[in-house]
Amino acid sequence: MTIDWGNAPSWVSAVGSTFAAVMASLAARAAWRQVKNSDATLNRTLLDRDREQANKVAAWLEADTEFREGEKPRMVFRYCFINKSDLPVYNVHIVPAAVPDKSTFVKALPPDGTVRKEENEELADKSLEIIRPVADEVEKELGEDAGVDAFFRLFNIFPHFVESQGVAFSFRDMTPRDWSRDAEGNLIAGRPDWIEDGRLDATIPTEELFGTLKEMMRKQYSAGVVALDE
Repeated sequence: MTIDWGNAPSWVSAVGSTFAAVMASLAARAAWRQVKNSDATLNRTLLDRDREQANKVAAWLEADTEFREGEKPRMVFRYCFINKSDLPVYNVHIVPAAVPDKSTFVKALPPDGTVRKEENEELADKSLEIIRPVADEVEKELGEDAGVDAFFRLFNIFPHFVESQGVAFSFRDMTPRDWSRDAEGNLIAGRPDWIEDGRLDATIPTEELFGTLKEMMRKQYSAGVVALDE
């Protein structure tokens, strides 16, 4: 290799220009990565901040059977809400896992830290629709007394069963960001599918409850000739 040292100044200048261009490009890439990393860090920070608020919003279901003198017994279901954060939340949907087609909606929930309760008669009516056919099956196999007994047993049990299965709910914060909590209590960032299709996709052991009751009736009133599940 023959080097023309007479052109060294030009060569050094060219190398310097190339080096400067390369370094400028690398610096730009590094700056872009920093921006992206900063954005990601900021997004995680904002998400954590919003999650902190979301964790202070809760919803649940209270259920019982009321027997008052001179009045017809009734199932009572109350949706309960509370917002213990510093900001209001909106579009609160709550769905009982055991009866998912009977949801309720609250437009806004203020940050006052108080429990808001709303009785829902539609859920009580739907529960009656669910237990009546079961009692009718018992009556068909074991007689009228057994059917009536089964109905009142379910009348007492079913509200507590619905309560025990929990609720799923969703809401929107001030960001606005959507949040949801499933029936197991898991907090999820985003809008759940069950809001879009109007139903909660949940596996509920309702048949197990009814099967246990039927077997109890059989033992108490003696086994019938035809099984209820056939």
